[in-house]
Order: sequence, then C-alpha cells, then structure tokens
Amino acid sequence: MYRRLNLFIKKNILQNWSFRILHLLLASGLWLGLSQPIFSLLNSELINNLYTTDKLMVNSIDAGLLLGFFFVYSLFNFNLNLLVQNYKWDTFLFLFSLLSSIFLGLISLIFFQENWPFVQTTLFLILDTNTSVLCRLAITDRENRFVQKAFGKYVNKDLLEELVASPRQLNLAGEEKLMTVLFSDIRGFTSLSEKIPAKKLVNILNGYLDEMSKIILENNGTIDKFIGDAVMAFWNAPINDDKHSTNAVLTAINMINRLENLKKTNPDFKALNIGIGINTGDMVVGNIGSSQRFSYTILGDNVNLGSRLESLTKKYKVHILVSQNTVDNYVQNGGPKIIFRLLDEIIVKGKTLPIKVYQPLFESKNNLELKNHYEFAFSLYQRGVFGEAWHKFRDLSRSGDPVSHMMMQRISKIQPNVIWKGIWNWDEK
Repeated sequence: MYRRLNLFIKKNILQNWSFRILHLLLASGLWLGLSQPIFSLLNSELINNLYTTDKLMVNSIDAGLLLGFFFVYSLFNFNLNLLVQNYKWDTFLFLFSLLSSIFLGLISLIFFQENWPFVQTTLFLILDTNTSVLCRLAITDRENRFVQKAFGKYVNKDLLEELVASPRQLNLAGEEKLMTVLFSDIRGFTSLSEKIPAKKLVNILNGYLDEMSKIILENNGTIDKFIGDAVMAFWNAPINDDKHSTNAVLTAINMINRLENLKKTNPDFKALNIGIGINTGDMVVGNIGSSQRFSYTILGDNVNLGSRLESLTKKYKVHILVSQNTVDNYVQNGGPKIIFRLLDEIIVKGKTLPIKVYQPLFESKNNLELKNHYEFAFSLYQRGVFGEAWHKFRDLSRSGDPVSHMMMQRISKIQPNVIWKGIWNWDEK
C-alpha cells in the first residue's frame, strides 16, 4: 500500500504539475468568467419576480472560506481522478459533490442562518469535473503515446498505427493460430566474446541487433525477445498477416545480406556469422507469465521446431533452414520467386515425426542447377543407392557446396545392414 501511494505521488503529484496548474486555472477562470453573467441573469427582475426573492442567489458565506473550499476540492478531485481513472467515477463524484453541497447548504441555513451559494457551487462542480476529466485524458494520452513508442520498438510502426486505429484486432488474451516463427543466432559467439573487450563486444552486439531488428520490423514481424545474441520473432500476431511465411523468409534473406554488407563496411562485424531457422504451424500466442510479470509471446511444438532448425544450420553449414510447412505456405500465398532447395528429411531431437527441411536461395541459373543436381543426388540417397549418390555429392562438394560434403560424410557412416528408410535421425540439437 505504501509503495503504491509513493508511486502515485511520484507519478501524479511530482510529475504532472503542468496539468495541475492548467486544471486550476481553467476551472477557476471559467467559473469567474461565467459566474457574473449567470448571476446577473439570476438576479434580474424576471427571476426575482418568479422566485419572489434573490437572497438564495446571494452569497453570505465568507469569500475566502468559499475559495478555500473550491481549492481543496479541486486538488482532491484532480488527484482522485488520476488515481481511479474510471469514467463511472466522474458521474459518481459529481453527484456525490452535488448532494454534499446541498447538505452543507441546509446545515448552513438551519444552524448558522446563512445562505449557501448553491448556484455558484454547482457551476464550479460542473466546470471542475469537466476540466479534471480533460486533464486526465491529456495525461493518459501522453502516457499512451509513450507506451506506443516503447511498443513500437517491437512492432512495425505501420502495424502499431493499425492497432491504435482498430484495437479490436489486438488479442492479448491467448489464442491458437497459424503463425511463422524465426530464430537467429550468432555462430561461435561465446568464443568470440573471449577475444573482444566487453565494451567493444556490447557495441558490436547492439549494432548488429539494431540492424536485424530493423529488418524484422520492416517486414511486419513482431520481435519476441533477445536472448543474448539470439533473436526470436514471429508473424501473424498481434494482428493478422496473411503472408506471414513470406515475410519471415524475406526477413531471413535480408538479414544475411545486411550482415554481409556490414562486414564490407565495418571490420568489427567480419567475425560474425549467423544461422536462422524458420517454421510455420499452429502456435499459442498471448500474454504468458505470472500476475506480477508477463510477456506477449508464443508457445508450442512448432515454436520449438523453429529453434531446432536454427541449431541445425551449424550441421548443414548453411545460413537458413526452413520447414516444409513454411515452404508450402510461402508458395500458397504467392511470395516473390525464390528457389527452395530440399536439403534433407529428418527427425529432430525430441520429435517422432519426420520433416523436410529446405534452403531458400535467390532465383538464378546457378542456384537452379544446384537445386536440381542436389535433389537428384538426394533422391538416390533416399532410395539407398549410396554409391552413385556419393559420387554426385562429391561433384557438388568440389564446386563449394558444404551440404553435399556433409552428405558424403553421412553416407560413409551408414551401416550396410541397417534398414534404410531415407530419414536421418538427429540425436543432438
């Protein structure tokens, strides 16, 4: 309770003086400016004839006492309005204050034989309540803009504007939907950190993460978290994105290209190499955590599979690995022309069902030939024609393909008496 009160004092009493002064000036100024014409009307001959007396409209209470009451009430109303921040409270406070004014007037009339300024007080209550609400809305708007600016670091500005304009699209309660997740990680970052001073390492990492974040946001992605040098992002939440797999794959390719450009312009980035894993499937998205602390994130087997694919890029010595589901969704949504080379059919650690994994490549004659030759060799490998497959992979390996070299090594390890189904089981992450 003490902590909450202390936080409220720091937030509203110590930080919002501009609005507090505006509130007092606006309320008192409007009251003083409007009261004289109204009371002139109320004290006119017409009103006097209707009510037979003007005494009820004349204030016999000490002016200083009345102004003091208005000042204290205004401060109380302003602070309580900020603390509660509920539109129902505005109506309740006004009605309560009005009834209190009537009660005080009766007490003043009965026990002190003095007239209470009902009209002045009621007018002040109306003006003070409205100006208090306006100031509260201004403060809330300022805080909302700050939150939007902070959230904008994780979500594309265009998406953020769309969320603000159509908040019904935002579902933070938790739901299961088809999404695409991306994991990226710097290769050998631990050993790299041992060779670089801490301050320089932080600067390099921040520069790298800043560039990668820009690409994710440019492609309508949501940054889930940074895990050291790793980045986790997802698409199709918090608002719908029909081309989530397309945007994720394009993000991965752009991340690789951006890093290559950074290496050419800044020697600090030359030692950096990254691996990226992408998977598409049903995932649970929402606010996950405890009542004290939570984050908007995604969960599920398909999320874990994306992480596994990122780890396996080290085995295949490629920058990007994507799942069959991602490729199917990409093709279905008619993304920009990209060559997807089928690399392998595997069972990742902790899973029982096989999946096909692909490498996305820019469309070119050389990449198309690489795809065709490799997939032909891979078909021989899956059928168990290991000798011919080994020679095909050797030819591709000599042209600089690291995956073909890995396949040659794998074939040499396959036992001849083992029942072969064409699926490789990875026992490591």
